[in-house]
Amino acid sequence: NTGTDIVKVPIRYGDADRVANAILADNTTNKPLRLPLLSANLVGINPAPQAAKGTGAIDSKTFIPVGGSITKDTQVLYRRVPTPYSLIFELKLMTSNIDQKFQILEPIITMFDPIAQFQISDAPYDWNKIMILQLDDISSDENYPSQTSQRIIVNTLRFSTIRYFSVPFNFKQNFIKKINLKWEK
Repeated sequence: NTGTDIVKVPIRYGDADRVANAILADNTTNKPLRLPLLSANLVGINPAPQAAKGTGAIDSKTFIPVGGSITKDTQVLYRRVPTPYSLIFELKLMTSNIDQKFQILEPIITMFDPIAQFQISDAPYDWNKIMILQLDDISSDENYPSQTSQRIIVNTLRFSTIRYFSVPFNFKQNFIKKINLKWEK
């Protein structure tokens, strides 16, 4: 043992489908669960009025595409101010012993202080290009499945983030292109 043994931990996303689980278990209920295992799931979507940027308002941005000219290519982006929602995620860590539990849990929880910020888009007008993910809670539970001598240690990490949902935007070229001034006496 060199001390650098790396164990890949599989992760499942979403609620487990009965048919998919049967296939993964080779269509038998006698196949033991292989641990360690991670499972991630979206467990809640709630309105987040505290993060609102206005109600029913229209936001407009004027821009020139790369390589465009001011007089011909200037465009105005009109978009409705988005509606904020709080998304709640759970990450379940299933292990068979305490050593495994802490070896997997430690690198995850040290990323949060109690938040972590991620850039998930480079689009200049994306409301959601920066995501702030907050670690809200960590809970632990031990299960002893029937007809097995091994326990399953389940740690649940609960995360939340604010996401903005918006309707598609509209580009227009309705701006003043020329002003003529006339002086009369």
